[in-house]
Amino acid sequence: MGKWDPDEFPLEEFKRLFVFIFLQALRCPMTQINGFKIINDYTGTNLKHLKVCTPQNLYLEYHIAYQCVPGRYKEVHFVNGSAMLALIWSMAKHVLSKKIKERVIIHSKPEDLLNYFPADILPAPVGGKLTDYHDANLMGKMNRDHGNYPIGGPPNYF
Repeated sequence: MGKWDPDEFPLEEFKRLFVFIFLQALRCPMTQINGFKIINDYTGTNLKHLKVCTPQNLYLEYHIAYQCVPGRYKEVHFVNGSAMLALIWSMAKHVLSKKIKERVIIHSKPEDLLNYFPADILPAPVGGKLTDYHDANLMGKMNRDHGNYPIGGPPNYF
């Protein structure tokens, strides 16, 4: 979250990206079966981020993610939290269902993620083994995958 600059990339664009990522991930049958495990890194968050975390925006993000996107949310992890995360969480938890609140895990140190994820899929800064995890061609790969996982599903050959 800290790398996102709301002045350069407005909240409305961030919301579009948010929806695109989730809908794109849902095209994969394995994601449909296994659901999402999300890691939110709050390194570098500041007052610019707090400015856009109004109760209305927090509720809208919750509503889109949990009531509009047909995904299964297994766990939502927050790492490198600060006083800002505590403040955002104190506002956000009031709109979340009990089930979702139980699936939110706030880690006191990033290495705690190793209790939930294998080291092979976590970046080195949080105790994992990945050193090159930025994929500059991700959008191209996602666009090519449209053909593999169409919205209507794969053809029925039976």
